[in-house]
Amino acid sequence: MSATVTFRGSQRYEDREQIIAEVIFDDVLEFRWIEFDAGYEQYPEHDEDLAFGLIEIIDSAYVETMASYSRWRDYPGRRIRDQPESLVRHFRFGFDDWGSLDIIATKIAIRETGRAPEPLSQG
Repeated sequence: MSATVTFRGSQRYEDREQIIAEVIFDDVLEFRWIEFDAGYEQYPEHDEDLAFGLIEIIDSAYVETMASYSRWRDYPGRRIRDQPESLVRHFRFGFDDWGSLDIIATKIAIRETGRAPEPLSQG
């Protein structure tokens, strides 16, 4: 499965075009949206792992939980779909006053997809 997040990738100025960017996650193993008003963190060690933008969470408790309970859990280093665990990465997008998006995937690509002459709508 893949997931794509498209967003305004530049500052908002009245008189300038805005860069439209896209982040593509391939081989998605898990994703979750947590709405701002209902926000919580399941693992205390990740309480501070949030930014207004995209971050990668290194040594993710989420990935470890996935590996520990998978059907390949008895195969060290290959506990997630019998592939090298080092390929599995945890990303988190923080959206100011909206919430956060967690994605666990093995591949990521970031690219500029175009320019918008007017501000993107807020709806």
